[in-house]
Amino acid sequence: MAVGVDSKDSVDLKALPGMVQEDNKEQQKESPEDSQNMANDLARVEVDDTGTTKTGKPDMPLSGRISVQVGFAVARHPCKAFCGCWGLILVLTAIGILSGELSFSADGSKDWHILHDKHTEQRDAMDLAAKAVDCIPTADGSCPEVQVRSQANMRMALTLIYKSPDDETILTPHRLQKACELEQLVLGNPHYPKYCVLRAGALEDATAQKRAYNLTDCQQSAFSVVQLFYGGDASDCKPLTDEAVEAKAQQLLAMLADPVLRLQAGFFMEAGTVDQLPKMTRSMIPIGHPLEGHASVAMDSHNELGDITAPFWDSLEADFLRKFDKAHGVMRTAYWETWMLEDAFELFFQSFPLVMAEQKRVVNSDTGFVLLAIIFVLGCLCWHSGSIFVGCVSLVQIVFSIPVAFFIYRFIGQVTFFQQLHAILIFIMLGVGADSVFVFSDAFRQSTELLRDAKTTIRVSGDDDVSRLAARIAVAHQRTLVSVFNTSFTTGVAFLATAISPIMPIRTMGIFACLLVIINYIFVITVTPAVFATWQTYGIQCPSCPSRKANAASEPTAVDEATAVQTCRWEPLER
Repeated sequence: MAVGVDSKDSVDLKALPGMVQEDNKEQQKESPEDSQNMANDLARVEVDDTGTTKTGKPDMPLSGRISVQVGFAVARHPCKAFCGCWGLILVLTAIGILSGELSFSADGSKDWHILHDKHTEQRDAMDLAAKAVDCIPTADGSCPEVQVRSQANMRMALTLIYKSPDDETILTPHRLQKACELEQLVLGNPHYPKYCVLRAGALEDATAQKRAYNLTDCQQSAFSVVQLFYGGDASDCKPLTDEAVEAKAQQLLAMLADPVLRLQAGFFMEAGTVDQLPKMTRSMIPIGHPLEGHASVAMDSHNELGDITAPFWDSLEADFLRKFDKAHGVMRTAYWETWMLEDAFELFFQSFPLVMAEQKRVVNSDTGFVLLAIIFVLGCLCWHSGSIFVGCVSLVQIVFSIPVAFFIYRFIGQVTFFQQLHAILIFIMLGVGADSVFVFSDAFRQSTELLRDAKTTIRVSGDDDVSRLAARIAVAHQRTLVSVFNTSFTTGVAFLATAISPIMPIRTMGIFACLLVIINYIFVITVTPAVFATWQTYGIQCPSCPSRKANAASEPTAVDEATAVQTCRWEPLER
């Protein structure tokens, strides 16, 4: 049984454009370019019932020969092809799950650092120097242990930046009073004494009195603008006099002119301050180090320290939200808004635990959009292909590209970093994968017209359903093989370009995204043909669509079959 050009209507390829032009004069429905392209794709190709090809002139391209082999393979053994593809996918997925590797990796303290940057190297040098400093030995010659919360961990500090809403200086009695009230929310938090820097002797006092720590045990922050202006009496936040504020402000300006004191005064001044009072100032309130029961946790272990001190940061954020009358919404975070405290100042604040909490909140809220995106893509796939079976399997195929790509990424590439940044690539792959399936689906839908339309000189001889199905899948496969390769290649290279980034998470994300694009391309030229062959061979018939058996007495015309393919493609084939 052969599928190809009918002998009685065969024409030389060189004469084809002229014949198409004559036909267009009569019908005026096609352009010569479209007809020539269509003929170049399929003309003078014969496929015998063994799956081999016999090509005339010009020879069928390599993509066509590959597509014919794939078409006959899946048409003859649709169930084996379908189960074989999915069996391999599930095995690779199971390896990742059972090995325990298919999970998010732990955060590192330097994941987002540029390791060869001079600032990173200087910080590393300082850390190494601090560890290498000899201790002052005790009487027995041993190094004394660092007391609980005797050091300030500035890397976990809360930074508060106050900005004047007008052209006046931020250093006024009214604005300093409001800043004092705000910082009292921090110091007055019931969890703050559990994590603050302890003053000298506080540990001994609390132990001797057998009591819990309180605010009097905490050391005042030397980096607080409120403490600078109020001194040690800031608990009641009484308004300061204009003279006292002016005197302290002028003292800061004088310190800026002194090279020895410039750094100390400059901490409270905005950049560019010389002889005028600043419009911005700031405070930093650190937590103590090492924490009770966590002496082995390093200062730069941000994630671990954030989990330990989470009760304090969660409570503090809630206090700030109430103070500024803010609230996080389902679609909008409160940090998108301006934080203005009455007419005093605009507040900017930051702390690593608060940043991590906001990231988790955004990721969790965006997870709901993943479900909506999946449902939307599923609907598009089912509607476009005309088959719930094809739509569902194609969607699962896209989702399973992640564990298969992870297998290559982790076990072959030996890349261990995998976090939420990589997981959000599912949004991109839903679009890329669905678009690839659309290309195959469109080509499969048009294949009947391309093969059987009398105006194209392409004929399907015989009634062998396997050969007909193989020819249709070959047409769709060839178009997908070439078209999707071009788009996948450019997309993959674009992602792979980020591999030159000095920032490690960005670099690994680009590599993983490139693997996802490659796996999706492999799936659409292997799994998708098997899915369509299985659907066409074993598919459920639509009640409103007449079956092939019912119409076996009369051969459907090209227009009738094309219409049937577009309106109902749950049509079973007679084997």
